[in-house]
Order: sequence, then C-alpha cells, then structure tokens
Amino acid sequence: MLLHKRNTLIKNNDLLVFKKFPHQFLNANLDVVPYDGSQISWRVSAYVLIIKDGKLLLAKSKHEKLYDVLGGGIEIGETVEEALHREVLEEGGAKINIGKLQFSAVDWFYHREGKFYQTLQLYFEAELVGEQVAPTDPAMEWMGFVPIDEVSTKYVLAVSPPAKHLIEKYLSGLRSK
Repeated sequence: MLLHKRNTLIKNNDLLVFKKFPHQFLNANLDVVPYDGSQISWRVSAYVLIIKDGKLLLAKSKHEKLYDVLGGGIEIGETVEEALHREVLEEGGAKINIGKLQFSAVDWFYHREGKFYQTLQLYFEAELVGEQVAPTDPAMEWMGFVPIDEVSTKYVLAVSPPAKHLIEKYLSGLRSK
C-alpha cells in the first residue's frame, strides 16, 4: 500500500487505483462524474489554437453540447507534431503549420466510452495551410471560426477550468495586440 498526499493508493496487478481521488472528473459536457475507484489511465494530448482574422477555429462533436479546439490524444509511437497533423486532418480535413507551444494544463476527465483519465494537454499555435477547413470526422457536427471576443460568452469550451483560463488568457493577449 502506498500513501499519496491524503489519499490511499492500492497496488492492484501493477495498477495504482485510488480509494478516494482528490480531483473531480468532468465529462465532455463539463458534468461531474463520480469516481468509481476503477483504473485511471494516463494520456498526453495535443491541441491547436488556429486564429485567422481575429477568429478562433472551434469544432462541435455530435456527442457533446460544448465546443472545443482541434486536437486529441497522442498515440503510442507518434511525435507531438505527427499527432497534431493527424488530428487536424482527421477532424477538419486540413493541413497546418505548427507554431510555438503556448501553454500546458493537467486535467482529469471521464470519456464517454467509460474510462477515467488524467491528461497532460499541450496547446500550440498553428495556422492553416490553404483556406479550407470542414468537418471530415463523422462525429463532428460543426466547425468554424468564431470571433475571439465571443469564445468565453457564446461558445462554452469543453475544457477544464485551468485550460479554459489559459485559453482565455492567450486570447486576451491577442486582443491587446
């Protein structure tokens, strides 16, 4: 048995499982999902912040009611850059030039397929190569550019509060330029 801060961890078949987890798990609609004591998987994800003419590219999945930037999990064997190119091509049928890493965030979430995750999220600036971007993933309902001033008021993002704060801070810096 291992002690982690004020929570007990149980070693079970080389998996560490919390009896009581110190963080809330949110689903993609930002609803709290009670932790049931099952395995928590680790995931590294990468996302792009694509700005064009003062607008941020957002997408909406058919499965969720909220909006998100393009990106997702980095698969085993992929580099961050390969994952970003793959995700944007899969979700929006577009190619990108990847810019600087802008910030990172740690999050805990519950995936609709029934798994709990802790994730390290990397957010990069990127620009489209070409003009076209449209949903190519059948799970995507909508994709488009929205004014950065409306992101926090009209388009609720499916991201954790820390990531939301960092995205808003990033967009605020763009407004002041």
